[in-house]
Order: sequence, then structure tokens, then C-alpha cells
Amino acid sequence: MMDGTSPSTSENVSLEDKLSDFVLGLPQEEVLYLLWFATISSCWLDSGTVHKAIDLVTPLVRYTHTSGWMTPDIADQVTRTLLTCIHTHGKHDTISTKVFSSLLIVYEMLRPTFGNLSQLMLEIPGVTVKRLNRFEAEICLPGAKPSPKVANSNGTYFPCFKKRRELLRSMIVEIIGKDVSEQFKNNVVIRNLPPLIKKRIKKSEDIIAASGGDKESLGLCQMFQPSS
Repeated sequence: MMDGTSPSTSENVSLEDKLSDFVLGLPQEEVLYLLWFATISSCWLDSGTVHKAIDLVTPLVRYTHTSGWMTPDIADQVTRTLLTCIHTHGKHDTISTKVFSSLLIVYEMLRPTFGNLSQLMLEIPGVTVKRLNRFEAEICLPGAKPSPKVANSNGTYFPCFKKRRELLRSMIVEIIGKDVSEQFKNNVVIRNLPPLIKKRIKKSEDIIAASGGDKESLGLCQMFQPSS
């Protein structure tokens, strides 16, 4: 990333190697169709399909970009669809981690070439030009002004992938949607609920006082006397 190349993560290496062998002989139209189908499938209301689709998005984008087939419209569509996936599955524990990782890799990969992605990010509620520039500086995006918060004196420091992903999450937090299991949940709200009637606990009575103070009449003394 420091030399202008996109960061690579170990989570996509094995899949991308297999995918490259599969799509290497396909024509451009077929590869773009696979990319379109994978990005659209990431917004489905099915967690299993979403997991498989997101695993395909990143290697397909990288293959399309390195092959010279990526256009501003395709880059915009892929990024927009991943944002839609975040809006749909943003609070799903495992899906959110995958989709944020994929969005970060795609943005870091395509943003230096396609400036229209910054305009897309500015359409998100809560994202301003100042905040977007600060985000790009903190993730050390090529062409962005280095941030003094993350750069060492020698300029060799680079934030880890998890740190950059959390920076992206905090910037677009306003579009993170509910989990599918909670979208149709009706929250029951009962107003002016009357308080429960508390039962009064009866105080223990003094049996000696109730007997008039006569201990002999209770038979307690006879119980502890030795038998004659």
C-alpha cells in the first residue's frame, strides 16, 4: 500500500487463486456477469447466499481491475451494492465483518483510479468532505495527505487492516441496518402500566406474649426437662 499497491489479506488468497484458474479463460462479458451476480446476491435476505457472494466479490473485482475491464460505472455499482449490503446485513455478526472487509479492500483498490467513488461516499448521511479526507488520510490512501495521527517520524507506520476497517465502520455508521431476524420484530411498549400489588409480609407474632406470658402453658419447659 505504501508503494501504491492495494493491500492483500490472507483471507482472500486461497479463494482468489482458485477463482483465477476458473475465470482465466472466460471472456470479458462472462467475468463482468459473474461480478454483477455476486454483488447483487450480497443483498439477498439469505445469510448463506450472502456469505458465498461476498467471498466472490473481492477476487472478482481485483481480477476485473487488473485486466483493465473496470470502468467508473462498474466501480460505482460494486461499491453502491456493498453499501446496500451493509444497510441490509450491517448488524449481522459474521456478515458485517466480511462485507466491511470487502468494502474496504474494494475502496482502497479502486479509489486511486476512480475518483467518482468519493462522490458516492459523500452521498452517505453523516459523511462530509472533511471527514472523508480524514478517513483517506488515516488509511494512507495513495494521493491523500498523510495524517499526523498515524504516521511516524520516518513515515513507515501503516495502520493494520482491522484498524482501517473500524475507521470505515465509524464513518458510515448511520447506514448500518438491522439484522434480518430483527427487521420484522414488533417491540411491545406498554405505557402507564400499573404497579404490581406487593403483599404485606406479616410480622412474626410473639407466641409467649400471645399466651399471656405463661411459659408453662406452652409446654416448652417440659420439652427440655429430663424425663423422670
